[in-house]
Amino acid sequence: METCHRYRAPLLICLIILGLRLPVIGAVGLGDSEAYYWTWSENLALSYFDHPPAVAYLIRAGTELFGDTPFGVRITATLLTTATLFVVYLAGETVAGAAAGLLSMGVLLSMPLFIVGSVAAAPDAGLSLCTALAVLFYVKARRCAESGDRRAGAYVLLAGLFFGLGFLSKYSAVMLLPGVVAAL
Repeated sequence: METCHRYRAPLLICLIILGLRLPVIGAVGLGDSEAYYWTWSENLALSYFDHPPAVAYLIRAGTELFGDTPFGVRITATLLTTATLFVVYLAGETVAGAAAGLLSMGVLLSMPLFIVGSVAAAPDAGLSLCTALAVLFYVKARRCAESGDRRAGAYVLLAGLFFGLGFLSKYSAVMLLPGVVAAL
């Protein structure tokens, strides 16, 4: 029961944000980049000229469920960026407690690029979620290693998995590595 209460505020924030985003994603036509990525989703491949494939697969999933509409094209990106908010909370909470987690969410929500990008179908949606998950599992691995917990190895593997998935979203995921190396 305590766990449910512990996550009540961040989950409520995520649901409110999602509720505000959903009407917007279907109300505006696609931008040039979104239409470009949508054409990729019509012809799935393992790579494209200037991006890895994740955005095309995510758009395909949305359009399979909701049709070739702006809503269908954007729904997965909107869900992923909303999930990113919760994962950022978890990372902040793991490092310094619930107040830090809520503050981390607030900082992310104050960034105009995150606000605008959260309602657009772009590679950044997958990248942001995977980066947040990689950071979360890296922090958990460090905590476990410091206390001698044997789960540290599993958390390192999960951090690596999400780093790799982030790289499938956008090649700039590689920029996470210098931060990890510096922290080591």
